Amino acid sequence: MADVKWIKVTTDIFDDIEDSADDATDSANALKKAESYSDTMHMSKAGIYDQLISEHGEQFTAEEAQYAIDHLDD
Repeated sequence: MADVKWIKVTTDIFDDIEDSADDATDSANALKKAESYSDTMHMSKAGIYDQLISEHGEQFTAEEAQYAIDHLDD
């Protein structure tokens, strides 16, 4: 039984790592879109944020969009 629990814990850890990597990729993609809007359309940060989270726009999460706005000028 101890081996089964160990395998389960290991699987959970890998799932967490994979989820973190996906989150980082989504945030990076949101930042790339934000940079594109800023450079080509000269949109305000508020306008970019709205476009990133819009159901008719990019459909990023609020957290991903905020990451993009926070790192836009880095």
